[in-house]
Formats: sequence, C-alpha cells, structure tokens
Amino acid sequence: MPRHTENALTDRKIQNAKPTIKQFKLFDGKGLFLLIHPNGSKYFRWDYTFEGKRKTLALGVYPETTLKQAREERLEAQKTLREGQDPIGVRKELKSKKQNQKKSEQLKQKLSFHNVGMEWWERQSGNLTGKHGNEIKRSLENHVFPKIGHLQITDIPPKAIKEILLGLESEGKAETAHRIHQRIRSVFQYAVMQEWTDRNPAADLHKLLAPVKSKPMKALPLNELPGYLRRLDQKNNELHMVTRAALKLMVILFVRTRELIEAKWEELDLENAIWRIPAERMKLRVEHLVPLPKQALALFDELKQFRGESEYVFPGDKSKTPHEQQHPALWWYIPYGVPLQGHHSWLQEPSIINPQ
Repeated sequence: MPRHTENALTDRKIQNAKPTIKQFKLFDGKGLFLLIHPNGSKYFRWDYTFEGKRKTLALGVYPETTLKQAREERLEAQKTLREGQDPIGVRKELKSKKQNQKKSEQLKQKLSFHNVGMEWWERQSGNLTGKHGNEIKRSLENHVFPKIGHLQITDIPPKAIKEILLGLESEGKAETAHRIHQRIRSVFQYAVMQEWTDRNPAADLHKLLAPVKSKPMKALPLNELPGYLRRLDQKNNELHMVTRAALKLMVILFVRTRELIEAKWEELDLENAIWRIPAERMKLRVEHLVPLPKQALALFDELKQFRGESEYVFPGDKSKTPHEQQHPALWWYIPYGVPLQGHHSWLQEPSIINPQ
C-alpha cells in the first residue's frame, strides 16, 4: 500500500494480519503504520522528519490502543510538528514534568508534620524507655497532630504552634504545654537537619509560656521511718502481701518504682544474690546490677507463692501483667500519705545513706 494514502487500515485488516518470521509493516498513510512482530504483538508507529532527521514516534499497542486513537495521536503529533516542535521531545518533556510532579506530591505527603513527627519519634524511641517513648507519642497524637499534623513542615506558621501551647496553658496544663513545646521544637529541628525546611518556628516561642514552678516531692522524714517500717510488718488486711513486699524492697534496694514493679523472675539470680535489670528497662539504657541482701532474698522467696504462670515478680490479681495496674497503692506511702517513689522519697535524706 503506498505511503501517501490515508486511512488505509481497518480493524478487520489488523485482526487478520498474521505474524511471519520477520517483522513487517502495514501502512495506514501519512506516515502512520502498524508494526507486527514475529510473536504476534502489534505496535502503532508514526514516521516523520524533524530538522532533517528521520524519527519514529510510538503511538501505542494494539488492541489497547485502537486504530481511531492511533490516528488521533498522529494528528496531534502533526500539529506539534507544524508548530516547530519535535513530538518526541515534547513527549519526553511532558513525561519528565509528570514524574517531577509525582515526586513533588510524594515528598509533600512525606513532609507533613505528622509524618516528620513520627519519623523523629521512631529515631528517638530507641533511646527511651517504653513508658517514656509511648508518653511522647500519645502527647503528639492527642495535642499536636489533630491541629497541624496534616500541614507541610514548611507551611506551619508560629501562630499555629502558639494556639496549641496557649490552649493547653489556659486549660491549666502548663507542664504539658512546656513538654509539647519542647517536642514540637525537636521535630522542627530534626526537619532542619534533614534539610526539609530552613526554619524552626517553635524556637521563636521560647518565652511564650509562663515558667512552671516545680514542687519537689515530699520526702519521708527520717524520724518517721521506723514507724513506717513497723507498719509494713503488721499483719493486717490493709495491704496485699505482694504490695507489702514491694514497698519493703523499695526501701531496701534503692531502685526506681517502675524498675521494681516490672521486675521479672528471669532477671533474678537468687543463688548469687544479684538482680540484673536489663538496659532497655533502665533510664540511662545501661544494664544495672543490684546486690540482694538477705532481707531482699527472703522477700523474693515469699513472693514465689504468688508467681503462678506470670513472668513478673509482682503479678496482678487477675492477670499476668505487672502489679501496678491492680494495686495502685504500691505507688503511695500509705501510713502518711507521702508519695513513695523509689529512691526519690526517703532517700532524699542524705544522713540515711551517709551517716556521720
């Protein structure tokens, strides 16, 4: 079929065209043709000349691209050629623009405050205790993400952060507001380090909130310690045996409350009188060895009767989880109403540790 003809092909001709050992062409006219490969695949192509060079533009695969669509593509390409542009070059430029737009949209989604905040948290959580890490995550989810989580890290004005912080402060949550401010500032600092933004709007608000006056935890007076210990030794129903043992061990071992509450039997080497608290449960992420005096060994021996199937030394009444959830009294110095938080309570009296 001569190439100067137009619309020479029909769907029937295309469907009836059978492959041969070598690829061949069926011409439609005006440079449009169908290239048939030995494997039976059929491709629409258009031959044209641009700046003295012969070129071929791919227009699609039959039957996904119909004959009608291929002709429309050829007409559009001819229009581009008449305007002095190379159809292949225009297509490449359009494809590149779409790819860049897609990448831009993906980056924009990645750089929302929510996603940046979660990436920052995941990097930080490896250096935090489980409780602290979860508390940070919940604070962002409860107070920050609902307000600015959907915004791009580059588009968040100081005003949006200010509204969050002052809102918390007005609700009487001054300490929470300060912690949230610190965490928002850290997220932005992480984004600056990653070169995702060049500013930290939270840093400009460092004097926005009124200072919080911290109240030191009330310490158990030294002269009341004997009475407290005698109270623990009394046989009554005021305290569960597990709670009583935990309070005694807190006094004996100088450990933090949560370190004691979450103690596991596998950590105890009673034969060698050593308690190995693993690094992941320590505030400084370093394994801690606690020598066990005979009084502590005796208490752990008594606690074995409550062990059951739990891995914890202080199991709850109706579960295998730590004792804290079932016996919140473990957190309190019952006889006097003074908080007993491990080595932050009566141990604040230096003369107890270093008698003169």
